[in-house]
Amino acid sequence: MILEDHVFSEQHEIEYALWQLHYRRSEELWAHFNAVANSSGLTNGKVLSNGGPDRITKIRTQFKTFLSEAIVFYHDLMLKIRSKYGLPLGYFSDDPENQIPYSKDGLYGEGDSKACDFAAASSYYLQASSLWTSSGNPHHQLAVLAS
Repeated sequence: MILEDHVFSEQHEIEYALWQLHYRRSEELWAHFNAVANSSGLTNGKVLSNGGPDRITKIRTQFKTFLSEAIVFYHDLMLKIRSKYGLPLGYFSDDPENQIPYSKDGLYGEGDSKACDFAAASSYYLQASSLWTSSGNPHHQLAVLAS
């Protein structure tokens, strides 16, 4: 719908509804991870007891898979939108793995989050702010990344 009927898509906030589905699933996985981690005695990524490291590993794997699939989905959607409306590709390549310069461990909550490279996210929000100048949301998200 987003590609075929832009007016209808905007009127019915299709992209926002789609994003909400992804966001809710992310929140569900994160809440489930925290619940298991808290009941297992997880502190700073380390399991203090043997109460659930396998469950934590399974949830973490599900979360990694979900995030990877979401990245590929939105990358593909952005390429299709840019192609359909004749927008320059700019930062995008055909292969999402070749253009996402992040620390995979930082992205998935492993390792030092300060080492995570937010260049891809910053680039997307900068592009959004230049395309949708009346919205403050991209600037807000850039502030979140900066903090």
